[in-house]
Amino acid sequence: GLGSEHPDTLMAAHDLGKNYIERRLFAEAGAIHHETLTIRKRVLGLRHAETLASFLGVIDTYLSQDLDEKGGAEEDRMLRALVVGP
Repeated sequence: GLGSEHPDTLMAAHDLGKNYIERRLFAEAGAIHHETLTIRKRVLGLRHAETLASFLGVIDTYLSQDLDEKGGAEEDRMLRALVVGP
């Protein structure tokens, strides 16, 4: 198998999270986006494009649930990390 940290596995997980959002399965989407983000931050680093895509997946999950305040906080943290560093 490819393993849980393989780029193809992580891309498939990210796509599954997007599919969950489309199906309004927000708890499942949030869980998979958070897990994918955690792995990508550790394996690829905070500033990698795929890690940023995972951040956006987390934000999209919150915004799709109309949790703008929580999504905004996550976005602020991401932007601060990009500008200032971790």
